[in-house]
Amino acid sequence: MTFPRIKPRQTKLGEPCIVEVRIALEPELTVEHFEGLEACYTPLKVTDDDVEQQIAGMKRQRGIENDDAKLLAALPFKTLEEFAVEVRKSLETVAREKTAENKKDAVINKLIDANSCPLREELVEQQIMVQLHQFSRQIGKQNMENYIKSTGRSIDEVKQEIRPEAEAMLKKNLLLAAVADKIDFTITKRTSKTRFCGRKVRSWI
Repeated sequence: MTFPRIKPRQTKLGEPCIVEVRIALEPELTVEHFEGLEACYTPLKVTDDDVEQQIAGMKRQRGIENDDAKLLAALPFKTLEEFAVEVRKSLETVAREKTAENKKDAVINKLIDANSCPLREELVEQQIMVQLHQFSRQIGKQNMENYIKSTGRSIDEVKQEIRPEAEAMLKKNLLLAAVADKIDFTITKRTSKTRFCGRKVRSWI
């Protein structure tokens, strides 16, 4: 579960070198509750107002807030209505993807809530460092340092901020692996034992 920690224990000239290698093993989990879980998720719906706001934002970016003709001149559409249809399609694609993520996150969060998943501190520390490294690679080392300085926090404070997300990631991976080992399942709309309730609809912006 973690990178090995290697520590020399005995080094004498002419004799074998003895080292101590320590690694954290994956915790043994007993997943008791994974069938029949009820999870609430939020399906996203695109509204006319969302489409209008998207188009208005494009106009502001081009500095042509009140000139539809200039906007159309820069686009492969004859009318603003045709462009609005294309914008709606794009927003609905994103909304479907986000809804699917909401479903998945709702089920995983319910699985975490329903089952105990103790974590060793060294596992959490490693996951925090992995996420810090990933973030640093995304924005660049110098930008990472500037970000920390601009927020007036120490690296330990940044780690504490990341900690809840790191713990959730570890629990998700461990519990999903435990469920996969426990049962051989195929999820379909007809046979899925996970139910979704309380659909709450809100607009996507």
